[in-house]
Amino acid sequence: MNVLTLTPNRDGDKLVIEVSGRVDTNTAPQLESDVLSRLDGVKELTLDFGKVEYISSAGLRVLIVFQKKMNAGKGRLTVCHVSDLLMDIFNATGLTDFIKVT
Repeated sequence: MNVLTLTPNRDGDKLVIEVSGRVDTNTAPQLESDVLSRLDGVKELTLDFGKVEYISSAGLRVLIVFQKKMNAGKGRLTVCHVSDLLMDIFNATGLTDFIKVT
């Protein structure tokens, strides 16, 4: 069974969530529900992917959901500390065209 750990840190309208583990079909719903439940009043959402080892299409879909939610509230989503492997996936899928990834 895959384990996903989320460590949130909120400072006013800024929310940083450290994500650790695999974001796949089994864990993407957990990521989606946990993050969406924390977005009230958030203008800057940062997902720290420094400890994410894998992301599936289900995980990519969740990132798109977050981007749409942040855009609707005039906010910003950033995914940071992305490994070279994940960056290759983000580039190949075009995700970097509309989500800030560092």
